[in-house]
Amino acid sequence: MEENTMNFEEALKGLENSVAALKSEKTTLEEALTRFEEGMQYYEKCKEHLAEANKRIQMYDRIKQELVDFGE
Repeated sequence: MEENTMNFEEALKGLENSVAALKSEKTTLEEALTRFEEGMQYYEKCKEHLAEANKRIQMYDRIKQELVDFGE
């Protein structure tokens, strides 16, 4: 897994694949542990992307509010 270049959609797909493997009755214990660890890495990457998006939205909201207040 290339964490540094992974976008949100790739991380989400990886997380979905890990979850699907964990739900499968054919998954061995060792594979389940590996997939769980991978899933947690994908989850963290998704959280990072969402946190960054949230910061950007808050920044735009502050800019918008400042522009609205300035014009009044």
